[in-house]
Amino acid sequence: NSVTGYILPNGFEFTEATLNGEPISFENNYIKFSEEGNYDIHYRCIKTNVSYQLLLTTDFTGPVLSLENVKEGKAQGPVDISEAKNAAHLTIYHNGEQITRKDVLTESGEYHIELADEAGNKTTYTFTILIYFDGNSWLFFLLILGSCVSIVIYLVHSRKHLRVR
Repeated sequence: NSVTGYILPNGFEFTEATLNGEPISFENNYIKFSEEGNYDIHYRCIKTNVSYQLLLTTDFTGPVLSLENVKEGKAQGPVDISEAKNAAHLTIYHNGEQITRKDVLTESGEYHIELADEAGNKTTYTFTILIYFDGNSWLFFLLILGSCVSIVIYLVHSRKHLRVR
């Protein structure tokens, strides 16, 4: 993705240039690679009349994550990043510290994800997973509630069946 144009040296001239099979315009000794696609460039040496061909594919689009649970930079639950498997390079930061690769991010906090494809295109995502209640949290609250109810029942029962000796 770093090639943005091609300059011919002195003594050479372009004979033909196409992008995805369609002819494109070029200046005397310069072709601009501003669009994505497959370039097929033919040029020749003026002195020797030897022809040359340059085949080049440009890719400027970075990898994309859908991040369905993230709305306006915030998520109310786990975030699935399993589609990042296709990226050539993935770096995940959680609260400023790099963490190992995961398909689902579950811990609350600030996340910064950097993706790069084989062409060198980079995309970054920053979002926050807010504190949320998962199955374990609800189980904990139910246990606490059950313990409180059991204590109240025991106290009421022991008060009704109080024995004086």
